[in-house]
Parts: sequence; structure tokens; C-alpha cells
Amino acid sequence: MKKKVSLFDKILREINPKRAAERMEYKNTFDMHAGGYDAAYNSRFRTRQAYNRSLPGTEDNVVGSHDRNSIRLELLDQWRNNEIVRGLVDRFNDYSVADGIWPQACTSDPEWNATAEAWWKDIYVPRADFRNIDAVTLTSHQGFVVSDRLLSGDIGFVMLKNGQLQPIESPRICTPQSKQTDKRVVDGVQTSSKGIVTGYYICPRKNGGAIDNTKAKFVKAENFIHCYKPGRADQLRGIAELAPAVNKLKDYDTTDEYVLNKIKNDASILTVKSMQGKLPNEQPRGGYQLLDGSNEDPTKVEKREWGNEIKLKPNEKYESFDGKAPNQQYVPYLEHELKAIAACVNLPYEFLMLIFTKGSFSAQRAAMLHAQKTFTDWHNYVVNVFCRRVWNWRIAKAMKNGELPAAPITDGRSEWHKVKWSLPHFGWIDPLKQVQAQRDRVRLGISSIITEGRAEGREIFDNFNDQKLTMLEAQKMADEMNEGRDKVIWSWKDFMDTGRPDTEVNTIEVLNNEE
Repeated sequence: MKKKVSLFDKILREINPKRAAERMEYKNTFDMHAGGYDAAYNSRFRTRQAYNRSLPGTEDNVVGSHDRNSIRLELLDQWRNNEIVRGLVDRFNDYSVADGIWPQACTSDPEWNATAEAWWKDIYVPRADFRNIDAVTLTSHQGFVVSDRLLSGDIGFVMLKNGQLQPIESPRICTPQSKQTDKRVVDGVQTSSKGIVTGYYICPRKNGGAIDNTKAKFVKAENFIHCYKPGRADQLRGIAELAPAVNKLKDYDTTDEYVLNKIKNDASILTVKSMQGKLPNEQPRGGYQLLDGSNEDPTKVEKREWGNEIKLKPNEKYESFDGKAPNQQYVPYLEHELKAIAACVNLPYEFLMLIFTKGSFSAQRAAMLHAQKTFTDWHNYVVNVFCRRVWNWRIAKAMKNGELPAAPITDGRSEWHKVKWSLPHFGWIDPLKQVQAQRDRVRLGISSIITEGRAEGREIFDNFNDQKLTMLEAQKMADEMNEGRDKVIWSWKDFMDTGRPDTEVNTIEVLNNEE
């Protein structure tokens, strides 16, 4: 049965839609009977945020450009001044990107694969950025994708006609003044009537660095790489991953600073002198006065080479304020806050603070495996939203321009898009156990040498080629040592593993006998 809406509710809906929604929601609670969830109700000890801080609508409308920029600026301040945030961002870069995520072409032609990989590594990667700066390469762009997701929520790249990339920071993707009333443009992202993204508006910076939204350049979606991770299906702009932890990061930093200043202040008091009679009017060199608002002589503090000496007025007593911080609960509570921050980015507390001195081997291995899973997910994010798009676009352009030969064709389709990407390498807590586990996985058929090689950040065929070159060089040296002898004594094997139990000749013993 359709409920009748009163005239008052209709007027309120026009004047204040938010309050009207709250009123209707409260009225509906009286009509609800069995089957309700207590999460939908207020209580004496808990206030709902539904229809208060959390409003119905898309994420882009709830969190507008102003709020997004506020979060970004707060996190950038933390990145500049908070050692935990700086280390956290660097750690995600180190473990997700490291020295770069490199392509491994997988077409049916090994020669074309090697040519494409060499061109990518030696020709394109060093000059991928449009500014042609040696310090900014394609690997730097991969790092931007990670750090900007943490601090800004998203980042964009314009694919230029000459094959280079132009990074676009998050605040530059914004709605120009001329499109403020266009409902199809949401925070600089233009969509079709069906919600399909058709392009982006890029605004320049003013001389002082602020965004100038009076000017804008429109870039079609096919020429733009927008890197972000949506939390909702209809979300068009990214929100910083560290946004839920902003307040805790600020509180932690402020508390740590206050406690440190209290300790410094307590340590600065050297002596307290009780003076007989009236204090001299002259100010001691390097001293200052503590004014108490009375007409009497103020207390004087004399600064020494380090610390302070307090000179009291007659009949004046000095009592140090014995605060409750730091105390026995200070460190455990801050650790609790840090664990909440670590949970926000899906990392163990030990990895956030780089503390590996506590816990058993199993606990440390569990922390390592969980961190490895998190960093692998971030690595896959960079591959899926950035690396694949760049490879498909740039390799196709290189073949069209004649920089690369045509890729092999199978069943009437070119194979240029077939590529796999190197995985991040993680160190081992126990190398012997890890190698044994890898060997067992290959023997049981649940893995392969190729898969295990990629897990180490290397293509197995590259390892084979390196080993082949090593064996050839070792054989040359063995031939030189065997030259002029009646029989062959040494082979390449003696250089590859001199500690083998089946070695036919003891190299050191032979050389000593000849001497």
C-alpha cells in the first residue's frame, strides 16, 4: 500500500531534502516490526551515520572534489613530515614495483619476443616520460601509480602522439567552470548518457601551483590512462587508500610530539634557586621573565649553555607537574593505534614498523606471507591498470612506425598483445626450506620451473641463456688449463660447482703437485 505524503513533508522535501529523508526514515521505523537489524537504529551509546554523514548517492557526489582535495592535502602533509607515512609509501613502492615491472613477450616467435623486450628495455623505458628527464622513466611512472593511489586516490597519463606519456596529478583532473552545470561531467570525468566514460578534462596550474579551472583541455578516453581502484561499481574517481587512517596518523604524530616536548621541558630544568630578599631588576644575560599577572617581581629564568636555571621570588615554591604521560600504558596504546593504521593498508604491524625481533618463526613467516599477498595484489593492480595498457598501445605504435617488426600471426590474429609481467621478488626467511618447497611443487606438478622463475622476478629462459653463457665461458677457461696436458683434467663443471662430491679431480691438489 502506497503511503500518503503530507503537505508538510512535501514542503520540507523542497526546502531541505536531507531533513526530509531523515524524517521519512524515522517515520518508517515505527512501521517496522519483526526482521529488522539493530544496525539501522540509534541507541544510548551509539549514533547512526546513515542519512547523517553517510548519504545516499554515488561516491563521487558524496565525496566531492573539495573533500577529495582536503584528504589529499592532509596526506601530503603527513608524507612530508611523518616518518611512518613516508616509510609506508616507500615500502609499497619497493615491494610492488622495486626496480621495475618488466614485460616478457609470449608470442610463438622467440626471436620477436627477444627483440621486443630489448627494444622496450633499452629504447622506450628510459624515454617514456614526455619531459625526457633521466631521473623519470617508465619505472618512475609505475611508482607514481602506487604512491598516488595511497595519497591521492588516482593519477592519469596522457598517451601522446609521439609515443611518450604525460603524467597528470589527481587535482588537475577537474571540472572546468564552463562545465559546472553539465550533469555528464563528474569531477572532470565526462560520461555518456549511459554512464560510459568518454573523456577527461585536464586543467593547467597557475604560476603559484594552484589549479586554473577557467582553462581545460579535453582528452578522449582512448588516449588517457586513468589509474584508480573503485570501491563501488559506479565510482568514477579514486579515494586515497590512507583516507580512513588520516585522523589516527595525525593523532599519533601530535601525541608523540607532545610527549617528546614534555620530556625535553623536564630535562631542561637544571636547578631551582630560592632567593632571600628581593630579586634584582636587571635581566640576566640570556634570561627571560615568567609573568604571572601580579604587580610583584616576576620569576626569572636564566638560560645556561644548555637547560634553564629558575630563580624563585621570596616565599615562592617550585613544584614540577608530574604528568601521566609517558607511563606504562603509553607505548602499548600507541602500538594499538599503529596496528589499526596497519590494518587500513592490509599490512601486519611488524611490516609497518619494521620490527621483526618479536615472535616465533611461524609468526614471522605468517606476517611475511600476508605482506607478500598484499604487495602482490598491488603489483597486479599496476600491471592491470597501467602496464598492459601501455604495452598494447606502444608496441602497436612501434610496429606501425617500423620501430619493431610485425609480430607473428596465428589464426589470422597478431600475437603482439601476448605478454606476461615479472613478479616482485621477496626474500626468504629460510632459503633451504624455500628451495625444497619449490622443488616439491614442481615434482608434484602443482607448479613449473617457469612459474617459480617468474616468482623470483626472472623469466626462466633468461636464466637458461645466462647459464649457457656461463658454461661457455667456464669451458674456455677449462680448455686453457687443459692445454699442453696429456689428458683432459678440467671441464666447465669444475667451475660451476667445485664442491661436488663426484668431482673426478681435486683442482687444488693437482696445482699443488705441479708447483
